[in-house]
Amino acid sequence: MNLDGAVVLVTGANRGLGRSFVEELVNRDVAKIYAGVRDAGSVSIAGVEPVQLDVTSDADVERAAAECGDVTVLTNNAGISTETSLLTGSVDDARREFDTNFFGPLAVVRAFAPILAANGGGAIVNVLSVLSWVSMPTTGAYCASKAAALSMTNSLRTELESQGTQVVAVHVGFIDTDMAAAVDAPKNDPAVVAATVLDALVAGNDEVLVDELSRGVKASLSGSVAVSAGAPRLVADPAAAESGFVAAAGLVIDEASTDRVRGHIDVDDSYHTPWGIVHGGVYSTAVESAASIGASAAVRDRDMVAVGLTNTTQFLRSITKGRVAVDARALNQGRSQQLWQVDMRDDRDRLLAHGEVRLQNLAAS
Repeated sequence: MNLDGAVVLVTGANRGLGRSFVEELVNRDVAKIYAGVRDAGSVSIAGVEPVQLDVTSDADVERAAAECGDVTVLTNNAGISTETSLLTGSVDDARREFDTNFFGPLAVVRAFAPILAANGGGAIVNVLSVLSWVSMPTTGAYCASKAAALSMTNSLRTELESQGTQVVAVHVGFIDTDMAAAVDAPKNDPAVVAATVLDALVAGNDEVLVDELSRGVKASLSGSVAVSAGAPRLVADPAAAESGFVAAAGLVIDEASTDRVRGHIDVDDSYHTPWGIVHGGVYSTAVESAASIGASAAVRDRDMVAVGLTNTTQFLRSITKGRVAVDARALNQGRSQQLWQVDMRDDRDRLLAHGEVRLQNLAAS
């Protein structure tokens, strides 16, 4: 899709990612930008034409289609999250999420598809989420609505192929906007997300995996994907996690992502030194293995692996038996090297060992 001379409509354009889309488009050689918003007075960017458009209002959608007959790119960005549990949350809130995140974009596409066809085909960009693929119980309604929107996007791509309309699915983790303000997790810069999506649109891509989280989750869809009340977590590299060496050390990987790995070791007499305490090599092995699994997952999309350079493990407390929890976190993830920190604790949450591993990112061979 060539954006030179394009006429772009962005829904939910007055704040967050929608505003970043508009600001990025202003810097590109497009002919016109329509900012679809509930309150036309909320648009303050020069050179942008505000359009009253609540995607849940049939009247607004019809009026926008009548007023914006020159659109060549439709960006369905408007969305909400009410943090509604499917089991215990408000059914009305769940309906609101589906109205905004699924039925709203569908109504806009149905209204503008003939316009896009008349203007040469154009493109549709649907902003989805990494939660299109996985679910969190605390936001079950949002996850379900985004999963439905993904299915809709795939169906529309097939239906609109004959008229030459490019349909792009955008998958991304948390974005630094009001919607994710209360989330304690790494967040994407909305300006970077907008630029990445538009670059992918120009390149002709049907799917955009904006960040490491979305790339990692998609890569693990055929394996075990686990989620909690926090960010989605996945088994980062099942082959590494189940290697003979890791198994021999007794390390079991419970969950992992590209910046965190958690696991455990069930200690018994077989781990003892002749003096009756756990051998320090068990700690060192767990520290390096957990860091290596996460660090390799972080560079897997670049066809690379991470290999340990240094392993500094401090033995702080001795034990004889019980479950040892292993928690590895990325401290720094550079282009050529990574630094990971690993803590090991007993079942009373006492720190047993602490380690840091520096790893080199190398081309896989």
